[in-house]
Amino acid sequence: MDKNTAKMIHTFEQAGEMMGQFAYLIGQYFDKLTDQGFTREEALVLCRAYQTSVLKSAFANSGQTPKKEENDD
Repeated sequence: MDKNTAKMIHTFEQAGEMMGQFAYLIGQYFDKLTDQGFTREEALVLCRAYQTSVLKSAFANSGQTPKKEENDD
């Protein structure tokens, strides 16, 4: 196994461990946005943008780039 593949696997393992906490965080963010007067649609757009930003950062740190069709905003 080459170094990049090992690094990518390690990154995905770490990400998998954090998914529950990440989902909770996004759920709380969504709730707070709607509590502050954002519509559900607006809150969803903001949550999706936040999630995309976090995932792009994770891929950038792993040396991998998400496929174009996986990141069509």
